[in-house]
Order: sequence, then structure tokens, then C-alpha cells
Amino acid sequence: MSLPNHWNPEDAPDERCLASSRYFDLESETIQRTVAEVCDGLTTDREKAVSLFHFVRDEIRYDPYRIDFNPEHYLASRAIEVKYGFCVPKAVTYTALLRAAGIPAVLGFADVTNHLSSEKLLAATRSKVFAFHGYSVLWVEEKWLKATPTFNRSLCDRAGINVLEFDGRTDALMAPYDKEGRLHMEYLRDRGWRLEFDMEEMIEVYREHYPHWFETETFDAESYVSDGRSFEDDIRAEKASASS
Repeated sequence: MSLPNHWNPEDAPDERCLASSRYFDLESETIQRTVAEVCDGLTTDREKAVSLFHFVRDEIRYDPYRIDFNPEHYLASRAIEVKYGFCVPKAVTYTALLRAAGIPAVLGFADVTNHLSSEKLLAATRSKVFAFHGYSVLWVEEKWLKATPTFNRSLCDRAGINVLEFDGRTDALMAPYDKEGRLHMEYLRDRGWRLEFDMEEMIEVYREHYPHWFETETFDAESYVSDGRSFEDDIRAEKASASS
């Protein structure tokens, strides 16, 4: 029997897949304006889903150095406003934009191994396993599709990673190899689909995988990477060092 927040992949969508919620703040001015601008002139759900995917992928810079446990930082509208986020807030934002555009959508979570990362991020996680990786699942042309708008184009170019494209007809998950044929991303465990983001669930997963994050009363990833450089800055510097 499924838990209330869990979504069965075998089910067709219902009104819950279009609903507003605490984190899917669909009525916010930011969400409404973004959908109107990004989907202007588009008529089909597939076109809207692809355009919104590109917006979240490239206009919201991927930065895992900004992980924290402040619930307000996971509102869908916030990533658009601050223009950065790691995989979970980016998935929350994409899912909310889809719902606001009338496209049923839910969240998916998985544990992955990312073989290409910065030295500081690996030091912060003490693991190559990135637990509770977020992605979106959307209903287009009578089927569910998985889409991961995580890594922005400029980051991919600097890291030598293939830019993930989405055509609205097939799943768009992380490429397993980079442009040089090196292993990039492995999916280790699918944690299933959710109707809503659950902060407590994410914290419990992180507590299991990264217990050192909970040795102090409060946590934010910036305490581990406090020199002010972004993830993209470090990727660029490490690539330059490796090629020199």
C-alpha cells in the first residue's frame, strides 16, 4: 500500500498532480510570470515542458555548495529568484512550473554516484554517493517521462559533460559518460515518486549518508566550502589545472 505522499508510476495523473502546496507555490508572482514568459506562444504540453526544462536547466545555476535545511529555501519560486540551486530545489521548481502550466507532474528521487565532482564537494560529503538526487516526472502525450534539469550548460561545457537535452518524448536522465568517454553518473537506487517535497525525508536520508553534517546543531554546506567560490568556479579551476 502506498504512503500518502508516494505516487504509483502505474497510475494516470489526477488533480493532485496539478495542485499547489507548501513548496509548490504555484500562485506566487514569480511562478506565474515565469510560466507566462517561457511558454509565450507555445500551444502544446510537449513544447511547454521542453521550454520550461531549458529555463530551469540554464537559468538556475547548479550549485551544491548551497545545501541547507531551511524550509523556505525549498520553495519553488526561490530558485528562480536567487538563480541557483542543487538538484532538489531545481526539481521542485521544474515540477511547480509544469503544474502551473497545466502539465501534471510529481517529484522523483534516487541515489546516484557522480564520478565527476569538485574536490571540495567530495571532502564535504566524504562519499561519491549523492543521496536523494531530485528529478521531475511529468505526464506528456499520455505517458510519464523523467527529466533532470540539473546541470546548466555553462557548467557542462567547463566540466566536459554532455549537456542533457529533453525532447518531451523520451526520458532525460544524466548521461552515464562524459565527452571523453569517462564514467560520469550511475543510478544506484530509485527511491520512488512523490507528490510533494518532504524536508524531513531528505534530512533523514542525509543523516544516514552524511552523519558528520549533524555533529553540530545547525548545518549548511557553505561551512565546508567557505572560500566564496561557486561549484562552477571550482570545476573550471580543476579542469584548467588538470590540463596544464
